[in-house]
Amino acid sequence: MNILLMFIFLFVSSISYADIIFSDTEKHIIQSLSSRNYKNAADPSNPVSGNPKAIKFGKQLFFDKRLSGDGKFSCASCHDPETGWSKHEAITSIRPNYVAKRHVPHLWGVRYNRWYFWDGRADSLWSQALMPIEDISEMAGSRTQVANLIIQDKSLRDMYQTLFGDIPKSLSEKEINHLFANIGKSIASFEETIISKNSSFDKFADQLQNNESSENYAISATAARGLKLFIGKANCMNCHFGPNFSDGEFHNLFLDSPTDKGRYDGITQLLKNDFASSNKLNYVYQNVAFRGQFKTPSLRNVALTYPYMHTGNLKTLKEVVNYYNTISDRIKASNHQEILLGSLNLSTTEQDELIEFLKTLNGEP
Repeated sequence: MNILLMFIFLFVSSISYADIIFSDTEKHIIQSLSSRNYKNAADPSNPVSGNPKAIKFGKQLFFDKRLSGDGKFSCASCHDPETGWSKHEAITSIRPNYVAKRHVPHLWGVRYNRWYFWDGRADSLWSQALMPIEDISEMAGSRTQVANLIIQDKSLRDMYQTLFGDIPKSLSEKEINHLFANIGKSIASFEETIISKNSSFDKFADQLQNNESSENYAISATAARGLKLFIGKANCMNCHFGPNFSDGEFHNLFLDSPTDKGRYDGITQLLKNDFASSNKLNYVYQNVAFRGQFKTPSLRNVALTYPYMHTGNLKTLKEVVNYYNTISDRIKASNHQEILLGSLNLSTTEQDELIEFLKTLNGEP
């Protein structure tokens, strides 16, 4: 019986692409999602963006625990490359007696975000990199401590001065802030390199564009049907589009985190941020509708960056898809008018197909 079932499976698999046809419009949409569309333009607010020496310096800083107050934690303590530049725990508290509020966001494609943190309280990647260093619940360091570290460590000092010029012998508060900002810009230069490309989906997009035979497709027929759902019936592209699979905006997903106001409080913190400086601030305003809104994450390497949501309470992709499949019930219960979000209304088979497609977004760093 097992041999017979295996034969049937192989037979069905060999012909299962026969009923999958992508229209010209669908093919165009698929190409828009390919990682070939990533643009590697430098961050205009960061003069060392893309600089190889800054990337090397930033990488060393990213893994340097001496930036923390007690020398025990680095950026990588939460954004661990071994766990998808995130953590596999729902809520990670790296410091005793402090409870983290949200799940650690991953860093895949972080350079393409418009706002940073789940609540958007930073307007640039380099200003985001500075905040955990001084946050008492995270690294609990200080800008003065970081300045002293750079001055006292000859290797760090030499790398810094190669990029930014000589450090004054005596630092004023303004000069400490300037040095600290440059540390953030160096870390951001390294984080900009954390990009996932050449996934099975990307290979499939190329094959589709080149009119290759379905026999050689890089994704299974099941995943292909999931892709059709993703760009069609399931309306996932309302929020997840472009090569980074994110609109970079904020939405209320009606998760059980009533005390976390998300984007609403994030804007308040953004406007008080010492290192916020972009023109985007001219368009920021406060609105009660922003309460409970959180940023849309990239779906690149999504199968590797579990658990999910800012709460980390959904452990698997199956739980995520099932959650969205009936989200309208939560929207109605909240009496909130939600324009973009609605239940997927997918069958069990369709949910499985969608999940198989999401797994094809795992790529090469």
